[in-house]
Amino acid sequence: TLAHHYAHNYRGATAGFYPKAADRRWRGFWRSLPFAHYVARKDVLDMGCGGGFMVEAFARLGARASGLDISENSIAYARTRWPHYNFYCEDPAAFRKRKLTFDFVFSSEVLEHVPGPDEFMKTLAAVTRPGGFVYISAPDAGHPAVPQDCAMWQDICPPEHLQWFNHNNLVLLFAQYGFKVHRKYKSKSPAHSVIFQKI
Repeated sequence: TLAHHYAHNYRGATAGFYPKAADRRWRGFWRSLPFAHYVARKDVLDMGCGGGFMVEAFARLGARASGLDISENSIAYARTRWPHYNFYCEDPAAFRKRKLTFDFVFSSEVLEHVPGPDEFMKTLAAVTRPGGFVYISAPDAGHPAVPQDCAMWQDICPPEHLQWFNHNNLVLLFAQYGFKVHRKYKSKSPAHSVIFQKI
């Protein structure tokens, strides 16, 4: 059910259309700037790349950027819009069999969508080079802004959001797969924004 949803229905994208594409491209450019020294002249993967906007933004900063997503519609748009970048339409388990590795992996608002963390984390561990970095953003269930009644939190939205972490168990999860915290960004909203380093 999840695979079908993301493959065909997610965000209403087509090969020639992506919702709010101009805005996403603009936001992607500004969002990429703090990562410039991590990605310039590096091999970079956007894991959960959607329409490829961060891939294009990182490439503007000199990265050799690629994108991965299970959404066929999103990848069709990315391949049409930016045919000179590498985009892969497959799940994390299939992707890691390619044995590709990267200096920097960017994954924004993906972890909460997967039915369990194991395949996602195995892939991160497999594709990140020793000493490389992973950026993760995801809902932060331990943030003070989360409502007392969790059912009122907008990030409780199945079937898309399926798992949540606070900072402590996010760090424990990454440690199990060979990562340590490199940098944690503060957020006024209930969201993780963390760079991990592969040990």
